[in-house]
Amino acid sequence: MKLKSTMLRVLCRIVFVVFGIGAGINPAQAQSSQLIWKLVFSDEFDGTSIDASKWQVANFMSIRNNEKNYYTTEDAYLNGSGSLVLRQQKRNYSGAAYTSGQLISKNYVMGGTSQGKWKIEVRARPTKGQGLHNAYWMFHDDVNPPNWNSAVWPPELDVMEILGNADEINQAHMNFYWGNESNPGNFECIKTGSTPWTSDYHIFSLEVSPTTITWYIDAQQACNYSTTANMTQLANTTMKILLDVSIGGDWPGMPDNTTVWPSYSYVDYVRLYHEEQGVNVNESMVFSARHAAGNPAALACFNILGQQLSVNRAQAARHLRFFRPQNAQGTTAVTVIAPGVK
Repeated sequence: MKLKSTMLRVLCRIVFVVFGIGAGINPAQAQSSQLIWKLVFSDEFDGTSIDASKWQVANFMSIRNNEKNYYTTEDAYLNGSGSLVLRQQKRNYSGAAYTSGQLISKNYVMGGTSQGKWKIEVRARPTKGQGLHNAYWMFHDDVNPPNWNSAVWPPELDVMEILGNADEINQAHMNFYWGNESNPGNFECIKTGSTPWTSDYHIFSLEVSPTTITWYIDAQQACNYSTTANMTQLANTTMKILLDVSIGGDWPGMPDNTTVWPSYSYVDYVRLYHEEQGVNVNESMVFSARHAAGNPAALACFNILGQQLSVNRAQAARHLRFFRPQNAQGTTAVTVIAPGVK
């Protein structure tokens, strides 16, 4: 079952995500490192329809890697319980023997590493089945599938790829491609799980900076790449997010009589963060806030050390700001108030 109750959702939205609480940074880490994650793009997949301002729902034949499916708009949908569903079906459709779903972010969402450090998180439950290929990945924003332009590939960053084949479902593949299509460079890392990755939801994430790429699964580091000479291509490359499950092709092979139809892959959320440097916070500022237990009208506020502050709701609204150094003598406040706090 998904851990996405109404109470948890309200709490997560009240916590001041701009300061990185939702990004897994505890107060002590934030205070010492001064690295703060700012949420710049997200989709929680709430509601009943895919947000057309954020996503293109694919409606074309999958033509890369000899894949055998047609992506249709009806095979990517929201289930009404907070998840995106990517469905795979065995059926004849526009010359293809199978159909599946794919989402592509409409505009670029991740800037180049010359702008600093970026982090993407995808909480998902991949599907299983011979011939199925789960992928959550990032591609040059000039690419507009199905019109793949070889001039802009690579680079490519794969947050996670998992094959549904019985002998592969406990292996998560993380990749970085660089160079050019005729002679691409590739770094691949494989994380083997104690149980199949397809058996439950997991948080797959990737952090990229000018010098390193680090992959995580459920907040535990899985892989790291730090050959800076091969990362210069990322400096000024803006990228889109793609979420899909392809069928057949060179890597997973074809489905067989063990593949169960229809099959379903679920995505709980996608979140993209950008590093904010030089943040000046101190123990007198409200760092996070949540409704007091049993009293939704009251607000409990905490500083960067997790200590509760004696401030009322009006004071909290004034204090919940994103502070950055103005000069050596003082600070200036940028009015970014915690979501859900009024």
